[in-house]
Parts: sequence; structure tokens; C-alpha cells
Amino acid sequence: MPDDAAMISLLKRVVTSNRKERRFANLLDLAVEAGCDPEVQEANGCRNLIVPAKTEGKIVALTAHYDVFGESWGWNDNGSGLAVLLSLLNDVPPHVKFVFTDNEESNAVLRHDGFWVPTDLALI
Repeated sequence: MPDDAAMISLLKRVVTSNRKERRFANLLDLAVEAGCDPEVQEANGCRNLIVPAKTEGKIVALTAHYDVFGESWGWNDNGSGLAVLLSLLNDVPPHVKFVFTDNEESNAVLRHDGFWVPTDLALI
């Protein structure tokens, strides 16, 4: 696991924009720099980046989303999750795959108490 300075450096590289196209490009660059062969999964305006496991069989998937809500830069939600996963790319068992997802924030609405929640939970 990298030290604090390395984690902050990763976080800064991921969170250079609040636009998902730029964030996706940053993730792709970082995965390739780490020696991975990432796959892009696209459907319905959504683009996920997948770093496959190095073995077949039972797989553990680690996920983090790269999209942000509105004008947020996503330093904590979910920039910190992205930095942690990126820091682990070369230091995990071969049965682990990484999935960087899009559109996690796309169906959120502002609740009366100031919290953003998915539309199916908005009335709670």
C-alpha cells in the first residue's frame, strides 16, 4: 500500500476535472501506466472501465464510481475510492478484478433534509 503522499498524488490525478469524460481518460491512463490491460464496457451512454482478474474461476470484484453529481469534484465521493483501488492494481491476488463504474450519481435527487439519494429512495 502506498504512503499518504502517493495516495494524495493518485487522488489529484483522478480528480482533475468534474467532467466524466476527463475522469474516464485519467483512469484509463493510470490503469495502462500500472501495466494493466483494461476493458471498456459501454451501453446506454454509460462507460465502465474494467481491469480483469489475472486468473479464471471465482473472482472478487472491487468497485468505485468515477462520475460525480452536478458541479462536485468528488474528492471524497468517490475520488478517495478511486485512489485506493488504483493504488492496489499491482498488489492484489490474481483473482481480483477492478470495476470503475459510471452513472452511479445519475438518478439522485435532493431530499428535503439536504441529502442526495437515488430516486427510488427519495421519499424516505
